[in-house]
Amino acid sequence: MKRLILHPAAKVNLYLKVGGRLNDGHHPLLTLFERLDLADTLTLTRKPAGIHLACDDPGIPTDGRNLVVRAAQKFFASLSGGPSAAGVDIDLVKKIPVAGGLGGGSSDAASALAGLNMLYDRPFKLVQLMEMGRFIGADVPFFVSGAVLAWGRGRGDEIDPISPPPKPFWHVLANPGIPMLTKEVYGAYDQVCPSGSDLTECCGDVTLITRLVQGGDPDFLSGSLANSLEIAIDANYPAIREVKSSLSEAGCLGVLVSGSGSTAYGLVRGEAQAREIQQRLKRSHPSWTVVAARTALALS
Repeated sequence: MKRLILHPAAKVNLYLKVGGRLNDGHHPLLTLFERLDLADTLTLTRKPAGIHLACDDPGIPTDGRNLVVRAAQKFFASLSGGPSAAGVDIDLVKKIPVAGGLGGGSSDAASALAGLNMLYDRPFKLVQLMEMGRFIGADVPFFVSGAVLAWGRGRGDEIDPISPPPKPFWHVLANPGIPMLTKEVYGAYDQVCPSGSDLTECCGDVTLITRLVQGGDPDFLSGSLANSLEIAIDANYPAIREVKSSLSEAGCLGVLVSGSGSTAYGLVRGEAQAREIQQRLKRSHPSWTVVAARTALALS
């Protein structure tokens, strides 16, 4: 195999509780990831040496600042022959909003790891690829795992997959086009809630939300959506408050910011309602990115 085309998927956090800041600067998390069918396109072409990334979005760096390049560097450095023994050309077409809390960069990196493993005759096991992912970003192990839904603990990189619902959940995602830096959002959260959430009190939530997700009813699930970071986001980002209000007023059952933003999403009862709300918000807010997306029960 010389060439491979992959579709790195976005995620939303159906639940996110954030503990207090640790001495190393990180925060302990408890989160429920859901993989969506909104995806970028990543093309990998094997070559004798070197790593080259091209991207259709001129605002995205294509050097070592990009997680895809870091993933390729980590993969080749881990090969027995070393980084000089292999290379790849990478073409990235973006559909997932950048810095939007949807894990696009992490998903691209995870697909690069998995794709390179296929191109180079599977030298690494899944657990080894997930370990590489931890060095690249906290969300990367979830995407590498291939799970549709999974609880994330630790920094979000300790993955516990759960069974998906019998049919996909539909969402309307809205992004106002303002990138939000994760570091800034967590810094604001530390100011508002320095002790963070007590994660030891969330065991009941895990049991309940797992049952609601697997039941597949968005009306029941919508009341249990949660994100600790919203207390800081609502206080500091009026544009996100407007997005959330617009989603609620349009008829979404439950509305939540995904991760650290800047995308908010609403659960709806099915595709028809998702498409109708999507078109309505596109007309009323033409500068926003508004997408109807569902649980990615079939992965590519």
